[in-house]
Amino acid sequence: MTSPSELRALLAACRADPAVLAFPYEQRRELVGDEPSTCQRGHAYDRPGEPYAAFDRGWIDCRCGGHAVYICKAYEGGQRCTDRQIDPPLAYDCDARSTIGAASPHGQSSAYRTTT
Repeated sequence: MTSPSELRALLAACRADPAVLAFPYEQRRELVGDEPSTCQRGHAYDRPGEPYAAFDRGWIDCRCGGHAVYICKAYEGGQRCTDRQIDPPLAYDCDARSTIGAASPHGQSSAYRTTT
């Protein structure tokens, strides 16, 4: 492609071709990289010798495909840490932004789907 007119011609040809229109496809999204090992306050999620991890894993639906949510469950000084990490970080146009602020008393929004 060397010009916008060539690109337009290619798109018009693809839209008119029944083989292109009938090609089956599906969207598949994957999170890249490792899960975090600590919350932003420094509590370790992995606790060797403990029967359960110190975090809940959830999911927020979004027009971009979704965001993983890691909610710390560690106790410190009699208080539960409710630090939340969102991966990937919310972009300016993510519709999940409106659901993040509506948190329950336990620090978890009703928009989260827990997947642990």
